[in-house]
Amino acid sequence: MKHPVLACLGLLLCHGAAQGADTSGETSGHEDERAGGEWLAIGGHADLDWIHTRPENEDGHAELGVSEVGLSLAAAITDWAAVEAGFLYEHTDLGEKQDVFGSEAAFLETATFRFGPPEGPWSIAAGRQFLPFGVFDTRMISDPLTLEVAETNEISVSLGWSAGGLGTTLFGFAKNDGLESANGVGGYGAAVSFSSEREKSGLAFNLALTSDFGYAANMLSLLADTTAHEGPVDRIAGLSAHAAARYGAATLIAEYVGALDSYAVREIEFAGRGAQPASWLLEAAYEFDVLGRNATAALGYQATREALALELPARRLLAVLSVQVAEPLSFAVEWGRDRDYAAEKGGSGESYNFVTAQLSWAF
Repeated sequence: MKHPVLACLGLLLCHGAAQGADTSGETSGHEDERAGGEWLAIGGHADLDWIHTRPENEDGHAELGVSEVGLSLAAAITDWAAVEAGFLYEHTDLGEKQDVFGSEAAFLETATFRFGPPEGPWSIAAGRQFLPFGVFDTRMISDPLTLEVAETNEISVSLGWSAGGLGTTLFGFAKNDGLESANGVGGYGAAVSFSSEREKSGLAFNLALTSDFGYAANMLSLLADTTAHEGPVDRIAGLSAHAAARYGAATLIAEYVGALDSYAVREIEFAGRGAQPASWLLEAAYEFDVLGRNATAALGYQATREALALELPARRLLAVLSVQVAEPLSFAVEWGRDRDYAAEKGGSGESYNFVTAQLSWAF
């Protein structure tokens, strides 16, 4: 999808420039809108992190660097059609004592064509996109463990419909070459969501099913390694559930993601048997003012089940304080403590603490 999307964006930019050159004699509201650049939306963010980690019974280690830079483009082709693309640079091992090859990467993250009536109740999206499996809402700096287990980004087609606070999405995704499968289609799924917002309170729920939990990004990478040239991988369905409640300045978030059955031992092993990976979290946040600036304090507890093969901790405690320094700039400090799986389950049973200070610029 990379080349068609970039080519399309290039054609749109050239078309916009040509319109500006050819319409010097006549001007309309539509042309003024395009000349003003409103047909092309550009957004992004850049994060500068200082991370200090201290494993149990070891010396600490600190590192400063750019952890992530994101750029998103959305261009309107017509009132009914648009093309969207997202680019990302990330350093996944920032703060580790040793840099691992491939931990720094820049890539095209999403490339999607979207169709639907303006402000209409339905839309169709096709291309590389994140599937609506898991919400991964958090106030923390660190990605939640639910995201590490279940985030799915594949070539897919999705049909969405919404009315009032109720929304549904049906999706299907293509077979990935890195995962052997008996079928030519990767899988399919559906998500249902409901939200209600009032002046002092709000509620949100989301429930999603996928026919193949193995297409989650980290699961896919692991299965591609453990089952290479060994035949088709078991197709295990997955479930995600999310709920959030807000009252005044306080917000409570809960989420669960996981496989609905166990994989074969040769695919993902845990304590001598096939694993059934899952993760959940509970997070509480409170918003307040500091010298006239918006601030948020949050506490979180996260856990995984049978996810040792994904190199994830068994438990995680988190606390964060973030302040909106200026309109595009925010500063946050996060403390976390991870605990590995017990030794009898294949882990080390040890804990380690980490502190992250992040300056983030969004545009």
